[in-house]
Amino acid sequence: ININPSDFYAVKLFIDGEWKIITTDDWFPCRGNMPLFAKPHTNEIWVMLLEKCWAKEFGSYKAIEAGSSK
Repeated sequence: ININPSDFYAVKLFIDGEWKIITTDDWFPCRGNMPLFAKPHTNEIWVMLLEKCWAKEFGSYKAIEAGSSK
C-alpha cells in the first residue's frame, strides 16, 4: 500500500533547539519483506519514517544505533 502518492514525506523534528524539516522517501531497508530496523506493530508507516529521518539527520542508521545520536 502506498500511503503518499508522491512517494516522499517531509517530517518536522525539533533538533538541537531548532525545528528542521527533513524530507525522505518511503523506501526502507528490509530483509525479505521485514524492515531491518524499526518494526511497527500494525500497518503504520510513521515509526519507520521518523527513524529514517533521524538517521538521515545524523548520517546513517549505524550512527543512531541503540537510539543514540552521538
